Amino acid sequence: MRMRRLGDKRLAAAIALVCAAVVVRLALPWLDGRSVQATATEVTARIDTVRDAAERFIEERGRWPVESAPGVVPPDLVSLLPEGFSFVGDRYSLDWEYWPLPEGLPGDSTITNLVGVSMTTDWTEVGETAMAQLHGGSAFRVGNTFTHVFSARREIR
Repeated sequence: MRMRRLGDKRLAAAIALVCAAVVVRLALPWLDGRSVQATATEVTARIDTVRDAAERFIEERGRWPVESAPGVVPPDLVSLLPEGFSFVGDRYSLDWEYWPLPEGLPGDSTITNLVGVSMTTDWTEVGETAMAQLHGGSAFRVGNTFTHVFSARREIR
């Protein structure tokens, strides 16, 4: 009798373990999707914050901030960004992009610079989702770097 109860308890524990494993297996894609969405929303908010700071900078100074290394906040923007603002997040980094075009953009010589923010990540779903969430400008991808160009215009002089 004692052996039978022990066997029943083991069987019940095994069934409970299998049920828990099935629930976890079913929940993982849902949890991963929420994680992708949350991280992409964080990236989008950071890029929007950088864009707002850069636009304030050009209004005040008449030029775009200069380039900085990937993952490094451009010195020109430090005072215009929230205190402690970082270009490095969980599994991604941002990079300020300023491309002067002395000859103009092919097909439109009046466009003398492109300005944007790139995000480098090994988490493809986050990059694609973040770029889809951003409004205005255009986006492109090269490898694991996703770039949002938000200004293509003549430098204010």
